[in-house]
Amino acid sequence: MKATGPWLVAKCDFGTSKVTGGDMTTITMINQKYEITHSYVEHTYKNYKHWTNVISCFDRGWGVTIDNLRYKVKDKEVQQRHIKVYNIKENLIDADSKPVGIAVEDTLQQAVDKFFGEVK
Repeated sequence: MKATGPWLVAKCDFGTSKVTGGDMTTITMINQKYEITHSYVEHTYKNYKHWTNVISCFDRGWGVTIDNLRYKVKDKEVQQRHIKVYNIKENLIDADSKPVGIAVEDTLQQAVDKFFGEVK
């Protein structure tokens, strides 16, 4: 199921996969409807190559806007992650998505200003 974008990459957190024990990056994104989503990208999986540019640009401090994402779906339901601190559920983006770059700004703040300045 297509995830309505574009999506601003808000955060990339390096960590360890609970499934494989290997390296993983959690990517947090937001769209112009203020919907927050997450994708879990394991570095040893084939789909990691689709996300390397996104992660490396964010790690350099650049603001990144992407699109062409799909929700993670199981039994025709969008899968969600429960955020305990806020007691809310947020949708998951399928790590098999092939993100397409829309814009790269010098800083995340510049990307935020441009991204939400375009909201109608």
